[in-house]
Amino acid sequence: IIKESFQKLCLVDQDILGNGRWNKVLDLISDTDLKDDLEKAMNKAPNGLIRWNELNTRVSDYVNTRDWKKRKTSKVFLKEIMLQFAYPRLDIAVSKGMNHLLKAPYSVHPKTGRVCVPFDPNFVDQFNPEQVPTVSQLMDEIDKFSNTATEEQKKMKDYKKTSMKASVQIFEDFLTKLSKTWKGELIAKSDEAMEF
Repeated sequence: IIKESFQKLCLVDQDILGNGRWNKVLDLISDTDLKDDLEKAMNKAPNGLIRWNELNTRVSDYVNTRDWKKRKTSKVFLKEIMLQFAYPRLDIAVSKGMNHLLKAPYSVHPKTGRVCVPFDPNFVDQFNPEQVPTVSQLMDEIDKFSNTATEEQKKMKDYKKTSMKASVQIFEDFLTKLSKTWKGELIAKSDEAMEF
């Protein structure tokens, strides 16, 4: 999974090997001669993608030409870099704290007032957490809608009057798919349990 998205996520979007930023990667190398060689290569390369290709080539050559007893860098070093820079990090305080950002859908962040909204994972690159509505904004949207709505429109559910409508639809679609999955499994289990 990481290999597929590493180039775009880490080398392009995060630019981990950008000008002057490659030191964090090179600091992971224990063999000083390899590290020195890579430092020179990083300075000559024009961008992160070319630097990554250089890193791949030079680490592979180093590992294949050096006696394994005399080197500290292993064959899995490049995979370790990919894992370290692309794998989601968890903060222990965030993971165990009830008042942190790991929230259920539609809960409200205590400091910003922003509502935790579901989004379509297919469009994660377009999701901007700064555009998530706040409780105040939602109340204003409902008031504004109600001022111009007909009596029939005023009867609709409040979330449909706000910018939350799209995220609620995403969540409902997710739950519908989940429900169908469980129904299928329950039917299959009940069919298996029937003995004649």
